[in-house]
Amino acid sequence: KSQNNLTNSLSTFPLVQLSDSSNHIDDENRTEKLEKRISVLELFLRDYVIEAQQLDKIHKNLEDAKDK
Repeated sequence: KSQNNLTNSLSTFPLVQLSDSSNHIDDENRTEKLEKRISVLELFLRDYVIEAQQLDKIHKNLEDAKDK
């Protein structure tokens, strides 16, 4: 569910620069582009960490239930 939400709401965030188009844009546009990429990455990481924490809680609850 979260993956679908991310896919629908966020742009693709390449981990590497695929083209050298950054040389053809001015500093203001480059800054805006970098800020957007950072924002997208922050949202992704925030959602991933929350999902990981929820999975850890579920796993712990299952382990606790087995011990009873």
